[in-house]
Amino acid sequence: MLKIGIVLTLTLLALSSRGGAEEDSQSNSLVETIPVQLEVFTGPKPKELPSPIYPRGARRAGKEGWVQVNFMISAEGKPYEVAVIHSSGSESFERAALKTVSRWSFDPATMNGKPIDAGANYKIKFALSGPAAGARSSFVRYYRKLQKSISERDQESAKEELAALEPQNLYEDAYFHMARYSYYKEWGSKLQQLNALLLGVAHESQANYLPKKLFMSALLSMFVLEVEL
Repeated sequence: MLKIGIVLTLTLLALSSRGGAEEDSQSNSLVETIPVQLEVFTGPKPKELPSPIYPRGARRAGKEGWVQVNFMISAEGKPYEVAVIHSSGSESFERAALKTVSRWSFDPATMNGKPIDAGANYKIKFALSGPAAGARSSFVRYYRKLQKSISERDQESAKEELAALEPQNLYEDAYFHMARYSYYKEWGSKLQQLNALLLGVAHESQANYLPKKLFMSALLSMFVLEVEL
């Protein structure tokens, strides 16, 4: 929620320009204060946010993911124009996220107390049992092989190993996209590198899956690429 209320004070200063000793002694500053009230905006507040329904196929497969959505909130507090901005890549999670947002309701944004339309961004996570604490042994094995192939500049092997690197949980998903970044750094474009980093960081505000040092390094690399592009 964002509240902005500002009152500006405009100060007008007039100095006497008349000459003479008598006039100089009587000259003073004229200060006039004029209050100007600016518009006050209050952002939308969540009212009812039903949890997403976990896709059955993904649950049976033990697969986790996330979806970043952008949408408008009407003056009546209902979402519309809901769109997927980024996701971990699963279409079933994307469909579930879109259906979920359509069931949400908000106290609408206001301008000077009057309800108005406003935009919002939300990240919806699909996790089976809280934050994942690690990766499967098979994932770790392919990840290490991939890093070795990249360091040896063996593109053919690296391509095969990247294709075999299928993430299951949110922890693996973060490392999967960091692996993509390493691959594209050798054989891809700057845009591909940036996209991989965006998905690796996954719109997180802190290092929940990647080590803090790697997370901060990814943010810095994203900034550099955005400037270059």
